[in-house]
Amino acid sequence: MSVSVLATNRLSALIFPGNYQKMWMGIRLKIAVMVQFLPGLLIGCLTFFNRTELVVSENGGIVPKFME
Repeated sequence: MSVSVLATNRLSALIFPGNYQKMWMGIRLKIAVMVQFLPGLLIGCLTFFNRTELVVSENGGIVPKFME
């Protein structure tokens, strides 16, 4: 997700160079950071405080599986 926000940031700098500072300062920047940070923090806490096991998914990736 942070890659998408960074790409949007760079694209807006190219398309709107005059409005770039106003666009990425203040509350908009805080919202962009929180949209990335809070879901990751929540999932990290769930994984940290619950018993988990890393398993290989059907696509070949490694994902945490919550144990009982």
